[in-house]
Amino acid sequence: MQRSERNSRTAVTPAGLRREAVRIAVLYALLGGAWIVYSDRVLASLVADPLLLTRLQTAKGWLYVGVTALLLAWLINRNLLAAASAAAELEGHVAERTAQLEGLNRALRASEDRFRALYEEIPAMYFTVDSSGTVISANLFGAEQLGYSVQELTGRPVLNVFCEEDRQVVQGQLDACLHAPTGEAVSWEFRKRRKDGSILWVREFARATEDAAGNKVVLIVCLDITDEKLADEEIVRLNAELRQHSAELEEANRKLTELDRLKSMFIASMSHELRTPLNSIIGFSSILLDEWIGPLTDEQKENLATVLRAGKHLLALINDIIDISKVEAGQSDRRISEFDLGDLLEEATRELADEAAARGIELRVEPVRLPMHTERRRLYQCVLNLVSNGVKYTERGSVVVTAQHLPFPSGAGRVTIAVTDTGIGIREEDRPRLFEPFSRLDSPLKSRVPGTGLGLYLTRKLAREVLGGEVTLASRPGEGSSFFLTIPVRSEEGGIASGGTP
Repeated sequence: MQRSERNSRTAVTPAGLRREAVRIAVLYALLGGAWIVYSDRVLASLVADPLLLTRLQTAKGWLYVGVTALLLAWLINRNLLAAASAAAELEGHVAERTAQLEGLNRALRASEDRFRALYEEIPAMYFTVDSSGTVISANLFGAEQLGYSVQELTGRPVLNVFCEEDRQVVQGQLDACLHAPTGEAVSWEFRKRRKDGSILWVREFARATEDAAGNKVVLIVCLDITDEKLADEEIVRLNAELRQHSAELEEANRKLTELDRLKSMFIASMSHELRTPLNSIIGFSSILLDEWIGPLTDEQKENLATVLRAGKHLLALINDIIDISKVEAGQSDRRISEFDLGDLLEEATRELADEAAARGIELRVEPVRLPMHTERRRLYQCVLNLVSNGVKYTERGSVVVTAQHLPFPSGAGRVTIAVTDTGIGIREEDRPRLFEPFSRLDSPLKSRVPGTGLGLYLTRKLAREVLGGEVTLASRPGEGSSFFLTIPVRSEEGGIASGGTP
């Protein structure tokens, strides 16, 4: 089997055919010559009759021809079959290889179509540049981004589309890309100049490769980052302006702080000069009104009462302003002392008891006994302001003062003093302005209730900066309000009160 396969493979080549023909001719010549010589000798020795010998030699000749014909037919048939089999096998191989090549061609065409679609349709700029920097090809999108046609870019130096200031650096990057290891990509950012002269910032990714002829070329993909660069430049500009404005604001704040400090120092230092004349006005008005010097007419009493009320109101305003200025200027002396909270609350309500009774309002304090260690004068001032507000803005009903101790495991804890009234209440939209200085909310009682708009502002400021606490509010319009003053039970000498974070 192996031999026939080898023979068939030999017969299909010209050299094999020649070798086979020579072998057959030699074999035929040897066999034919031997048959002619020896067959005639054998017949001559066996047959004496010349006629019979002639007939036998003729028959022998025909036998030789027949055997030779059969031998030639067998040899030719054998070689033809081998050639046909080899031809069929070769044809199968050719058909198989042809199918493979057709599949490869289809895949190649599909790949080319995909690349062409990628090259032409995706919104990115593609360029191919040779080693001298000449544009070999460009896609339509890239050309349009620069304002050119593809034909206008092809064959031109690629440096022509870059800003003049960047061309030397671009050339250096191209040279570096051409000499970079195979497959290594190089990235850079430069400015290109469109045909109309406008600037286009691009981020480029380049890689060196070889074309079909083995020449080095550079494949370049460009992304438009103009908006990104403009945004960066705008951010830099805004940051510079912000730094300038910040410096100006710092200087303005420094001047304002200095002016505020000078203002606070002036008011704090002028407290005696401001209060002394007012105390004199109030004192002498009271003496005259009490008729110590002599009897007064009804009109004179009414005028003096007006002077006395105005003087007290002005003195209260000056006291509040001086207190606020001292706190803001850091000149509010903290005098820590031991006292009972219940005594302080009762004292504050006694001071306002007559005013509450005159308005027909019930004013009471829920009993409490709690030793305190803090700034008594400032706490009393805060409680008095909250109770006074409750009495002023309550037409009927009550004002109740309560206190709740919240002990902490690690200290004396905190206490919450609540002043609850049944007055007009406060609307939700008015609450942000409630603790602002010189702010008085619109209400039916505003025209009848005197005030400066500093009481709650001062109370919260004292609670936070002196007592280490906070003032909060709960209110329903038409039903009343509750103000909560929460402070630590114990304060440290010369520092903010302890007992928890406000």
